[in-house]
Amino acid sequence: MHYLFAGFSLDTDRRELRHGDGLLRLEPKAFDLLAYLIANRERVVSKDDLLAAVWNGRIISESSLTTCVNAVRKAIDDTGKAQRLIKTLQRKGFRFVADVREESDFRYAGVGEISLDASKSALALPEKPSIAVLPFLNLSDDPEQEYFTDGVTEDIITELSRFHSLFVIARNSSFSYKGKSPDVRLVGRELGVRYVLDGSIRKSTNRIRMTGQLTDTLTGNHIWAERYDRVVEDIFTVQEVLTRAIVSAIEPQIEATEQLKVTRRRPSNLSAYEIAVQARAHSWDGVDMPDRPLLDQAIRKAKEALAIDPNSVLALQALALSHGAAFFYEMAADREHALREAMWAVTRAIELDSADSHGYALRAVNIMYRGQWDRYAEALADARRAHEMNPNDTLVLRIFGILQALAGDPDSGIEHLHQVMRLNPRNPRSYATHRDLGVACFVAKRYAESIDWASRALRERPSNIQSHTNIVLDFVGLGEIGKAKSMFETLQKVASPELLRSRLEGRWAFGRSEDRRRATIFLHVAAGLEDPSAADDVR
Repeated sequence: MHYLFAGFSLDTDRRELRHGDGLLRLEPKAFDLLAYLIANRERVVSKDDLLAAVWNGRIISESSLTTCVNAVRKAIDDTGKAQRLIKTLQRKGFRFVADVREESDFRYAGVGEISLDASKSALALPEKPSIAVLPFLNLSDDPEQEYFTDGVTEDIITELSRFHSLFVIARNSSFSYKGKSPDVRLVGRELGVRYVLDGSIRKSTNRIRMTGQLTDTLTGNHIWAERYDRVVEDIFTVQEVLTRAIVSAIEPQIEATEQLKVTRRRPSNLSAYEIAVQARAHSWDGVDMPDRPLLDQAIRKAKEALAIDPNSVLALQALALSHGAAFFYEMAADREHALREAMWAVTRAIELDSADSHGYALRAVNIMYRGQWDRYAEALADARRAHEMNPNDTLVLRIFGILQALAGDPDSGIEHLHQVMRLNPRNPRSYATHRDLGVACFVAKRYAESIDWASRALRERPSNIQSHTNIVLDFVGLGEIGKAKSMFETLQKVASPELLRSRLEGRWAFGRSEDRRRATIFLHVAAGLEDPSAADDVR
């Protein structure tokens, strides 16, 4: 989109701000802020709006926001004027008040052009997140590479379709934009989608570079962008690697954006789906803390969603996870009731959608939570099935990896957990992978590595009890008993007495009896209940 105002030209596709024929320098956040203010010039934009659109909901200081606004003012010569282009409304926000002319007809890289037809009625957005993958551009000199580029686009569409949480536009509709350079808002209107993925591929003699970006069609703002460089050896292997990397990164970004969007909606306006999104977010946060109020809130939200839509698979999955975690962390007032509810919810979720990989992954998690060591082969089969159904889902892969480690195959588990990080290096829940790597390394008796991963998890999520526990055990494993006892005192402050008692009694998620015995002895030593020499035989 081109915006023309006061002698300036802002091109959101090329990300260029010009004054006359001169190109002006503007930092990325300042550019996004200016574009958002102009696109939303019919209303006052609040600070929360800017945080959601420009900083993806991340909290920043007032001074950082002021600095960014001032950078925009300086770039468009809007300082010291009586009639400013950007008007500040105290305690309310900002509004762009200059006259703006939009030009949505434009050319890009010599291909065809397409214009935004405001008169064309927009398709209603589906309730769940919706995405269209536009044909990637072939930037290579060799026109034969068009087949490779189209193949990557088609593979991305196919792999995204594995995620039952997404509404994915079919290949034929997406490829109707091939050879054109559409405004993403036009695509959103014509296809009825909230998100658009586009990008480009350039192949040289022995290297391939792929770029991709995910855009919100309602605001025109970029949510995610990444560049991938690969050496060309087997062209089909490269195609698979590129596809998996980009697909694995997109779904978590959309999920995080959807959660942020729901939290900013008025509670009275939420649908069953949106309430279920909240339930899922609370359930995972409650697991990772762990936190009983969050788990209770997740259960309430899940039941609220099910009261509106009894067939909400998302709500059933949140209910299963929350009740299972409440049982595992000794937080359930009625443990038998929690077990029954967890198993009923996950069984019902699978009955309603047997093609959703998350259902099988959560059934595996609930076997682990229940400490049913004799059923770990069954849990592993469920986790493996979930991974085979959607190899791009890094949440499923993480569950598969930690279950492998707990069942006594830590090397395979560690390999899969590292793969999670390679596939999704910007995962907003990376602390969970770090935590699980700490557990897997403990099983493998790699105590120093375990401390490193657990410490990383705690830097990101200080309340994570599993990582606190891990470090206590690891210090005993390293023979550093003084540090272990000091860390045990810290653990006593963050973990509930019920949870500590259950671990001291030997209730762990480890599938092998020798791992449970080792963890119990190590914890007894750290607590001063056994002599440090007791750890020597199992270390």
